[in-house]
Amino acid sequence: MATSRKQRIRELQAAESRLDTHWQQLQANGEKRVAYLRAAHPGWLVGGGFLTGFIVDRVFSASVRNPRASRLLRHGVRLWPLLPHNILRAVFAGGSPLS
Repeated sequence: MATSRKQRIRELQAAESRLDTHWQQLQANGEKRVAYLRAAHPGWLVGGGFLTGFIVDRVFSASVRNPRASRLLRHGVRLWPLLPHNILRAVFAGGSPLS
């Protein structure tokens, strides 16, 4: 059954309205998350990221039975040695690492 052109236009406008509402909700949610992260102390963010990475590394290493794959997971990417010491001091002291 063919729908009329006006009916399709109304359906498209309703879909655009729903998409616009969802987009506005996503934007508001994203702005709240960014504000929350900016309010958090950088030391908590770095420490939480380190702890999460450590736990995920151990879980994946324990679940992988292949020793070669396990070694790649364990030694593949290590960011800790790449961080300069002044950044770490600034983060844990509460300052800006870029100043």
